[in-house]
Amino acid sequence: MPKYTDLATKTGDRVLSLIGDAQSAVVSAVSSVSTFVGSVIPELPALPLSENVPAPRELVDDYFSFAERALKQQKTYAKDLVKALEPVSTKILSNGKKSVKAAPKAAATA
Repeated sequence: MPKYTDLATKTGDRVLSLIGDAQSAVVSAVSSVSTFVGSVIPELPALPLSENVPAPRELVDDYFSFAERALKQQKTYAKDLVKALEPVSTKILSNGKKSVKAAPKAAATA
């Protein structure tokens, strides 16, 4: 029987692959439309105070920088919480122990 973690990893990889395929299709379509529209519209005058607005790439970088820090913090919190629960989890879950020792083998009888 496959382990839960193997199934979860395999399923997660498949989901991420499908999402990546969909995202590639969207980026391709948006790029085509943007190229066409960009070739049709004239240059527009700069808006007042537009120099104070961050570039879209800067916004994306800032957002994901924050998200990465938040995810790292959440991972640390989750691991600390699991460690704090070890006095209980090691007693009620056979795989909740830090290291599982093999049971001693019974002596063979002839």
